[in-house]
Amino acid sequence: MRRPVRTSALLILLATAACGGAQGQAASTPPPADAQTVPVGFGRLNQDDLSLRWSAGDLEIRFLPLNERMIRLLANDGYRAMHDLRESRRAQIDSIAQQNGTSEPGVALITFFAARSGQQYQPQDIALSVQNQEFRAIGIIPVSANFTNQQLAVRGQASALYLFAMPIPVTQEFTLSYQAARTDGWKDRVMTIDRERDRVMLRARSTQGDSVHTP
Repeated sequence: MRRPVRTSALLILLATAACGGAQGQAASTPPPADAQTVPVGFGRLNQDDLSLRWSAGDLEIRFLPLNERMIRLLANDGYRAMHDLRESRRAQIDSIAQQNGTSEPGVALITFFAARSGQQYQPQDIALSVQNQEFRAIGIIPVSANFTNQQLAVRGQASALYLFAMPIPVTQEFTLSYQAARTDGWKDRVMTIDRERDRVMLRARSTQGDSVHTP
């Protein structure tokens, strides 16, 4: 078994800086599709279909990878929202990646939900385990202004973009944990991703064929 890998420091950017970055940058256009990336505009899934939730006491945590190949499976509004959210923090993402020596960091939107008032959470305690190797975030970029408070009101929530040193392997099984609470439920999402990707590619090819044969 490989020894767990833990980052020596966790870079947390202030919420005010993150919000400023979002407001100061225009939404980018989607990159062109490659051989493994589905085209934009054919997905029909929603965020719940592509996210994973698990409970840790009075906390509930939602993990949504923002892998471009995966979010293209979302319906148009969902895709645009997640794509623009990620790209609005592009300068911060690239800066953290450069500082940590990675050219392609994994990015996930992680949200904490509280079942009681005053619920505290520790952002750095999220871990991603792939083939017995554990990864912690190399950077956290707050999305919610209250994220750095690390405390929620009842039914409150706080979100941030988590950056990992490698792309998140959305097409294979992995385990997520927060302190002692773990889940391997991503294996069910892999099947959803595979089915929708096949459907989207078939629909895209069919549409292209129709356009070729249209007078």
